[in-house]
Amino acid sequence: MHLLIDVGNTRLKWGRWQTGQLVDHHVFSWQPETLSSQLNTVWKNINPVSVTISSVASDKINTTIVDWCQHQRQLAPVFACSQQSQAGLTSAYENSERLGCDRWLAMLGARSLTQEAVCVIDCGTAVTVDLVSANGQHVGGCIFPGLLTMRESLGRRAHQLRTVTGQPTAFSTNTEDAITGGTIHAIAGAIDKFINMAQKETEKSMACLLTGGDAVELQPFLQSDTRLIEPLVLLGLAVYAQLP
Repeated sequence: MHLLIDVGNTRLKWGRWQTGQLVDHHVFSWQPETLSSQLNTVWKNINPVSVTISSVASDKINTTIVDWCQHQRQLAPVFACSQQSQAGLTSAYENSERLGCDRWLAMLGARSLTQEAVCVIDCGTAVTVDLVSANGQHVGGCIFPGLLTMRESLGRRAHQLRTVTGQPTAFSTNTEDAITGGTIHAIAGAIDKFINMAQKETEKSMACLLTGGDAVELQPFLQSDTRLIEPLVLLGLAVYAQLP
């Protein structure tokens, strides 16, 4: 069994790869002060033969995970990084290392699920939208703030507006609902716009795959037809590591 780990800015996703498939996947919100004990609890009965990691977290968080792997399972984890070309996917970036590893892995995961053109949307702390042509060429992508990032930014800049959660109505009669609805509709509208532009760019049949912590919340507000694949980065890690 192989352990796949996707460390985000606030959450850690992990799954077990065995006999050519992802047999399960899980997620928890990590805390810097208690991460080591969290890992002891969550992975108490996990005994992998290899560990492959995607991480956008700090060196301190990565070191905590490496220490756990080395001391608890005597394994040296492999950290994935973006490549210029891999498994039939070619990066659009002139310097491929500048492309976020999570974006690269999400595209690898998408390519493992479909061979048609695909628009990959990852809804986390930031929202990323990437277009991959049917022949595996990464056309390019965009990045904009995620839901919590947008709400927290609004709270910092407008002192009378707190970071709150209300009901996402279109025309709200209280501030909490107005902020919630405004941010959700703003991000959903941006995603739809980029999907429409991607469709015009490829001019062919195109799949739209959605992933990330806010994907479930945002999907009902999208006009575009999207398919939710929660462990997309984990699937990409399996491709990256060439797991059997």
